[in-house]
Amino acid sequence: MINAVNTIDIKQLDEWDTWGEELAASGLDIAPMVNRSVDAIYRYLCEGFTFQIQYSAGKDSETVLGLFLLALTRAKRQGVEVSPHHFAVHVDTGIENPEIRTLADSKIAALDSFIAAHNLPLKTYIARPSLASAWASRIIGGRGLPTFVSTKFRQCTHELKITGANRVVNQHKKSMPKE
Repeated sequence: MINAVNTIDIKQLDEWDTWGEELAASGLDIAPMVNRSVDAIYRYLCEGFTFQIQYSAGKDSETVLGLFLLALTRAKRQGVEVSPHHFAVHVDTGIENPEIRTLADSKIAALDSFIAAHNLPLKTYIARPSLASAWASRIIGGRGLPTFVSTKFRQCTHELKITGANRVVNQHKKSMPKE
């Protein structure tokens, strides 16, 4: 279905439409769970829910994001009116291994390109701890010590991840229209 100006109609059949059949044909035990998950997300999208995805760029959040993108792409292609305010939040603590940081940044850039190419209603954010909460500032300033695996109270998790993510979430919510 190519129109006069050589653009591809969003409803053209491609791998974003046929993934379900291909997965079913694979015989993988996980196929029914994937289908149920995508169907559940799709139903919530159709009901107008707004999704917030915490995205670490690891295998678990990559899976959740993939399921969400399958459902969102289905809704978009079927002409379903969905919330325009979906968002994904990634936290850059500032202390990751540089290779991991580069990998996460490349995945987020690829996601942003995909979102733009398919005109999907999804915004990405990278949250960072405040300067006062940054790991180096806490250690040098004497307000904290490095946290080790055996420590029961993980203050660094709250300071480096949760506070920054909550700040971004609150900013996004303020940008949404009041209902």
